[in-house]
Amino acid sequence: MGETTMTDRSDVEAMAYDHAERYHAALARAHGVRSVAHNRRWHAVLLLLTAREGLWDAYSDRIDYAKGRVELDEAPYLGIVERLLLDVARSLLEGPRSVDIAACCTELDDRAFEVVVAAVRLMHGEKTATLDLWDPFRMWSAS
Repeated sequence: MGETTMTDRSDVEAMAYDHAERYHAALARAHGVRSVAHNRRWHAVLLLLTAREGLWDAYSDRIDYAKGRVELDEAPYLGIVERLLLDVARSLLEGPRSVDIAACCTELDDRAFEVVVAAVRLMHGEKTATLDLWDPFRMWSAS
């Protein structure tokens, strides 16, 4: 997506930290709920929903951890990146549905794309799928 500058690295590092904080707080909240705490589908969905502050703000109150449910109806003010993250979360949580893979490839920034890949890897059973997300320098050195 262009040449990386030190400002870009700082922004990515801050985004990684904020995302990790939101994701781990959501996991901590789910900790006592067996149907959510040990469910890789839920881990993947929480990873996606916590990826962007605006997305988390829109959906964090819609999660019923005790019942293992979340309302993922469309919030009208989401941007394209947040809508794509939501589409992937819906597909992983609710089952087969269409996700615009081409849009994911062209519209998602590097960070959001890596979050989608990590969520799919979590769903696939890879417990270490999020490690690169929390260490942005590993992600930058890979590109």
